[in-house]
Amino acid sequence: MKAILFVDDHEVLARLSCEILEMQGYRAVSAYSAADALDKFAKERFDILVTDFRMEGMNGLELAKQVHQKDPSVPVI
Repeated sequence: MKAILFVDDHEVLARLSCEILEMQGYRAVSAYSAADALDKFAKERFDILVTDFRMEGMNGLELAKQVHQKDPSVPVI
């Protein structure tokens, strides 16, 4: 089963998106900030990162760069 880390600072949107992904057979984990996403990424293996671009603090592009420093094989959307 593919694991997706879904990052969005709008909690309702992140939760709903994860529910939809899970109905499609994925393991989906939500994070509500880039810092939360990096913490989860450090603890678990994900096959893909889906992130919002505009977030308070670190934006999605900065998050993608940090994720690729840790694991360049993980695609980011």
